[in-house]
Amino acid sequence: MKANLAVALVTKEQVLAMLVEDTVPDQSGLRLDLEEYLLGLCAGIQELTRLAANRVVLGDYKTPGNIATFCNQVYAGFRLLNFRNDSLRRSYDALKYALQRLDGIQYDLRIRKLA
Repeated sequence: MKANLAVALVTKEQVLAMLVEDTVPDQSGLRLDLEEYLLGLCAGIQELTRLAANRVVLGDYKTPGNIATFCNQVYAGFRLLNFRNDSLRRSYDALKYALQRLDGIQYDLRIRKLA
């Protein structure tokens, strides 16, 4: 079974709007810090890496390439930032390993002439 998955970056404001929709109207003071948003992006990329491997197992050889392209674009944006927060710095470093796993998946697909 093949799935068409669209990968797009959600802005901090869009995430906050989604969170506010699901809360009680009395909680209008809900905030989303930039640090929390960036940590969420890092966690999302980790999950996308797992998804890429699972899609290959299911026979979908196009989705990992789309995921890798998206993750590389997000990583390029992260490289522009100067991290002073330790937890954010560690999450950023973990992105490098997630991208290496995605590159490994794409390499295996190319060797087997599946993508």
